[in-house]
Amino acid sequence: MAGWTTTALGFTIPIWVVADSILIGVLVLCWAVSGGWRERLRRMTENPVALAALLLFGWLLIGTFWGGGDLEDRALSVKKYATLLLIPLLISLVVDLRDQNRALLALAASFIVTLLLSFASASGFLPGIVKTPITCDWSNPCIFKSTPRIIY
Repeated sequence: MAGWTTTALGFTIPIWVVADSILIGVLVLCWAVSGGWRERLRRMTENPVALAALLLFGWLLIGTFWGGGDLEDRALSVKKYATLLLIPLLISLVVDLRDQNRALLALAASFIVTLLLSFASASGFLPGIVKTPITCDWSNPCIFKSTPRIIY
């Protein structure tokens, strides 16, 4: 289940934030119930990328207690960078090479979909969509950044 969730996450990361949140929740659930804690901890501490993400998040957490500002602002910063914890989580899960390749292909497919829809929108081939507040044209072809309104 973790492999297919990783694949779906690979597709949704550039496109759909709500799906990302749901899939990350499923991934955390898979991580929590799969056991093998010692092996997971070993994979996290032996992988330099996972270790760097953990250290960076820890440093950020320490900095929020040290720095000034409202508690809400500091909590928002921690929440914003909590996605760093996804890196060691994914590294600690046993996801085979086939699942990794499938997730990378899903990511590439979402990039292609984004590119094609952006160009179609900037070219005027999607006439029923009006973008606000970002102006999308040839100099800024965007499709998922703006809030579309369907015109009937």
